[in-house]
Parts: sequence; C-alpha cells; structure tokens
Amino acid sequence: DGPLKTKFAVMEDADLITSHNLVGEINPKYPKENQPRDRRTPSSIERTRDRGNKLNPQKLMDNPIPKFGSPIVDENGVVESGNGRTLTVRHAYLTGQKGREYKQSLIKESGVHGIDPKVIQSMKRPVLVRIRQEDVDVKKLTKELNDPEVDTYSATEQTKVDSERLDD
Repeated sequence: DGPLKTKFAVMEDADLITSHNLVGEINPKYPKENQPRDRRTPSSIERTRDRGNKLNPQKLMDNPIPKFGSPIVDENGVVESGNGRTLTVRHAYLTGQKGREYKQSLIKESGVHGIDPKVIQSMKRPVLVRIRQEDVDVKKLTKELNDPEVDTYSATEQTKVDSERLDD
C-alpha cells in the first residue's frame, strides 16, 4: 500500500458532509459505516470547540500523512478522514477571528496548493480539502485513519471497532 492519491481543492464548509454537526447530532446524509467515532459525547463536542477556539491554520494545510493536515473527502464532499478537523474549522468560522485567520492562511498558501487566491477570497467559508483520487475500501480506510495516534477512542468506540474486527 502506497500513499493515498489525493488532489487539493477548496470547498465551501456548507458543502462538506460531516458525520455529525457541531452539537453532536448525527448527519443522516453521512454514511454511518465511515465513522468509527462517537462525536455525540460531551467530551468530543468540547474538544471540537476548544480546538476551534485555538485553531492553528498551519496544522490543517498539507501533510503527507493522510490522517493529519487537511481533511480527505470523496468527490461529493463526504469527509472520509478529518471529520473532527472539519468541525474544528466550522467552529472557528462561527467564532470569527480564528476563522478569518484560517481563510487568510488559505489565501497566503494558495499557490502551494495550486488554487487561485481569488477563488478563496470569493468564498464565504472555504476549507482546504484533499479529494481522494482512487478507489479504496472506504470503511477500511476510515478505520486505518482513525487510529489512537490521532485521537484516542472512548471505551464504547473501542468496543465497536474491536467487535467489527472480529467480523472481518
């Protein structure tokens, strides 16, 4: 298995399909099998808010490791890796200053990603994403990209992941 083939793009936050919203409600448009995490818990919601309030835009730019950097999405904007990162940016936009800083960083770094800065400037709440460019087993990919190195599983999440591994 080599590196995941992706292409940088900028999408409106409103067009990204995340597993949950900012208050932890499940998004019925999101394929539930792609999200091993339970983002409904108070600790998950608080972690998203905290990260949004302290957002460091550089951490959400390019990173050769798929589970870090900008979120990975399919061609329809379904977030396959980086639901938490996407929600963090969403929260930053709602709070104002950190969202403006993120957008300015996107404009500043636009040339690195091959994106016209005027496109970013014209957008309301742009989010840098990596669009997956190859066919993969998405359920397997999301499990691999949600290992504890990124964020530890809760006991309930770990039980769910372990039980699914028994079925594989």
